[in-house]
Amino acid sequence: MSTPSPPAVRTGDNPIETVCLTDARPAASSTDNPAFLLELIFSPSCDAGWGRITRLAGADTNNILSVTIYRRTDPRGPSRQPATEPDTHSALSTLLVRDNPTDRLCVTGWATIDGQRTASPTPLCI
Repeated sequence: MSTPSPPAVRTGDNPIETVCLTDARPAASSTDNPAFLLELIFSPSCDAGWGRITRLAGADTNNILSVTIYRRTDPRGPSRQPATEPDTHSALSTLLVRDNPTDRLCVTGWATIDGQRTASPTPLCI
C-alpha cells in the first residue's frame, strides 16, 4: 500500500479554487484590533495556509482591507502572499504552501476605514 500524495496545490493558488477547503480550519485568530478579525487558515491535507481579514462593524464600503501571509523565517521573501481589497467585508490571501513541517507561517493585516488606517498589533503565527 502506498501513502496518498498531497493535493497538487502551489503557493499563489486561490484557496477557494482548491481542495484545501475540505479540511481547512482557523489555526490562529485575533481581534486584538477591534476593527477586524484576523485569521490564519490552515489545511493539513494541503500543508498550506492563507490569511483572512473580516471587518467587524460597519458597512462594507468606504474601506480597504489587507491581509498578508508569509514564512516567519523570510517575512519579505518571494513567497509572501499579500491581498488588498477595497469596499468589502472580508479579504483572503492566496495560498502559502509549507516547504517542510517545521515551516512557521505568519499573518498580518490592516484596515483603512473612513480614511483612517489601523493595523494588527502583532502577527499571528503557527
